Amino acid sequence: MREEVTIPFLGMTIGRFLFLFISIIFMLAVRPFMTETIGVRVLTDILFAVILISGVYAVSQKRNVLIIASLLAISSLLLGGAAYLKESTAFEFISKISFALFVVITLVTILSHILRAKEVTADLVMGAASAYFLFGLVWTFAYYFLEMLAPNSFTLKQGDGDVLGQLLYYSFVTLTTLGYGDITPLTHQARSLAICEAFIGQLYLAVLVARLVGLHIAYASNRDSSSP
Repeated sequence: MREEVTIPFLGMTIGRFLFLFISIIFMLAVRPFMTETIGVRVLTDILFAVILISGVYAVSQKRNVLIIASLLAISSLLLGGAAYLKESTAFEFISKISFALFVVITLVTILSHILRAKEVTADLVMGAASAYFLFGLVWTFAYYFLEMLAPNSFTLKQGDGDVLGQLLYYSFVTLTTLGYGDITPLTHQARSLAICEAFIGQLYLAVLVARLVGLHIAYASNRDSSSP
């Protein structure tokens, strides 16, 4: 399958992972400024749907992965809509599980693509950046499920119904090791997850940079040696 597609009426060439990257950035950057205009749950569902759709496109290189990802995407959207209409916490919880599994599949697929790559391209860089954001989303759901199963695992702001949003913020603060301290883990399980995320976040950046630099040097050397 082609690594890039061209939009005929715009003449733009777009990599497989650009849609996913833009969707994640849009969710993280725009969502906080729109919470006063529409409901948080509705906005979250819409933004997550965009990520689901772009994510399916990103992992569509393999048919079996595409089928599994599509089923998870559809189930997450349907259950999320049912949870909103019926105000069912059970549907909402299952919807989040479906989305979390989808994120994991997308992350594994992107990492596999990076490890198999023979040349550093703009699309590969977008995939690597998307994978970093997806790590933050994976841990967001890990924190969310822990908080749902064992309440008061984190010092969340009381009265704020957007638990997932608070844990999303905490996840990326931990992933980047900023450590503001406004949200902290209170239980041994929560602290263990935070340690793992901080460690993997730094390890991923170190290994990724080394991988991309080494790949670029190797490709450039082979290209120069093959030139007349």
